[in-house]
Amino acid sequence: MKLHPLFEHLTLGPVTSYANLSFVPVLGPDAIKDDLLLVDEALRTGYFTVTDSGQISPLLADNKLGMKIFVPSGAIVEGRTQNRVTEFPAVIPPRSKGVRLAVRCAEQGQPLSAGSHFSSSETIIVASARSGSVDQRRTWDTISGTITSFRAHSPTSDYASAARSTDFVDYLSAIGPPLAGQRGYIAAIGGGHEVCFYADIFGSRKLYEPLHRRLWQSVAAVAKSTSRRPGALVEADFSSFLMSAARMELVEEPTDPRLAGRVYLGHGSTAISALVCEDKLLQVALRRDTTDHEATVRPSDDTIMFPGRPTSRRAF
Repeated sequence: MKLHPLFEHLTLGPVTSYANLSFVPVLGPDAIKDDLLLVDEALRTGYFTVTDSGQISPLLADNKLGMKIFVPSGAIVEGRTQNRVTEFPAVIPPRSKGVRLAVRCAEQGQPLSAGSHFSSSETIIVASARSGSVDQRRTWDTISGTITSFRAHSPTSDYASAARSTDFVDYLSAIGPPLAGQRGYIAAIGGGHEVCFYADIFGSRKLYEPLHRRLWQSVAAVAKSTSRRPGALVEADFSSFLMSAARMELVEEPTDPRLAGRVYLGHGSTAISALVCEDKLLQVALRRDTTDHEATVRPSDDTIMFPGRPTSRRAF
């Protein structure tokens, strides 16, 4: 599968920069109409529970609600045992029991306890540890390095508590509230040949809006923890990144068949996690931590080509 048919009717907003971070909003009409409840909101109802299976992964979800539950990529759930971070985006069907969620450990040195419950959290893991297929070693190394750069103390390397104790106000103020019609963003850290890209795009503004600040905090965490210098980026840099990712071939990742939709991963120059339900994109998370010179070359004119379909530079 390729992403480009799912990116139709998307446009990029203006480039904004702060310190070593530049970003653009991704705008477009809603592609999905489903009424989904966010996982942290569902956990607070008491009718949706997530429990420890006795292994790091999976966690087990029971949904007594008559609504679908949306679990974004990289969402952290906190428990009396070690905190976990979701491996991929997921939708849990209504009135379902024992649905398996793939997760990684987000806190070291804490025991497992089968049957123990997890509580809600509004923290999303640092952006450099949540797109594509990220193994446990990279997760721990990334969390440890990020916490050290924050100068936060956490004896168990708990990312959620470290993020809560870190000041992101300057970055979040620069980003501001979501725009009308905004369904996501693309962020770049650094410039020239030393630039990293991160992006999250959703199927509707309603899905994206409550996650806006959480996602930006996850990107700001990368910006605060890196020594990359600011760079002068323009809209074509962001559109080229998105176009190169859109053309990549994605492979379906096996998940619990009771989950709604399918998860697709990309492992090329850009790491990709995409959740697609009924041919509609619910979330795609993109990450390019290393420079791919060919993939970041700017187009020579104002036209970017999807196979068989030219569009303006701003439209996908």
